[in-house]
Amino acid sequence: MREHEFRTPDEFISAAINYFEVTGDDPREPKITAKTAIKKNNERLSQVIAFIREFERRHMKPLLKDVEQANIEIRQATEHLSSLNQFISDQLGVVGKNGIISTTIFDEIDQLRSYLEEIKAKK
Repeated sequence: MREHEFRTPDEFISAAINYFEVTGDDPREPKITAKTAIKKNNERLSQVIAFIREFERRHMKPLLKDVEQANIEIRQATEHLSSLNQFISDQLGVVGKNGIISTTIFDEIDQLRSYLEEIKAKK
């Protein structure tokens, strides 16, 4: 009692009852102490942390590397498509608002086909 600075035995008993109510510890089974429980929880936490680190090393880092590579490839493909789009637009001469092609190549081919049929019909 003296090392915890209780002034009376009643104060000690009140604190002990409060302790058991809050922690849920059973004073009849002193096999598992708070220190033992904390130690077991720390060991389990260390196991979980080790698992997470191993999972990260084996799975997440390679996955991140693959995603970064895919991102680079997508960026390159986007740049290639953009330049191809510009080339087609320049060749067709049918660039609409904001550089967007206003007609497709198929529309141009259909117009040419119609024009040729009109010429044949006139002959």
